[in-house]
Amino acid sequence: MGVIIRGSNGHVLISSTQKFTDCFSPSVAEAAAILRGLQSVINCGLLPTMLENDAKWVVCLINSDSQSRADIGVVVSDIVALSRQFNISISFAPRATNMTAHALAKFGLKSMDNHVWFEEIPPCLMSVLLVDSLPLGGS
Repeated sequence: MGVIIRGSNGHVLISSTQKFTDCFSPSVAEAAAILRGLQSVINCGLLPTMLENDAKWVVCLINSDSQSRADIGVVVSDIVALSRQFNISISFAPRATNMTAHALAKFGLKSMDNHVWFEEIPPCLMSVLLVDSLPLGGS
């Protein structure tokens, strides 16, 4: 799992990877990443904040009033409780607008350990971050 937290100017505040020991469905993994991001911004006092994720179905489930009885339901209920308590909005953002988070998650799959970086990302992902920083349309 990869999580990247940026300031309103796009500057990286926190990035992290976490290795899952259990095999989760992609939806549960996306929800777990959202929960990890929420916990990180709360623990670091980076409030108020807005969280974006590219898993549209998961974001819709979080923002709906329905409750899921599937495995994802437990994670979603924790997300909903924290986001309401700390007034954090969660919205969908297409993957193309945040390839750094996707690349960070892939990087985390290859790593044997969990990592947290403050105000930086792994150097091998810097080119992806620079592309993400370009205005839409790439110029």
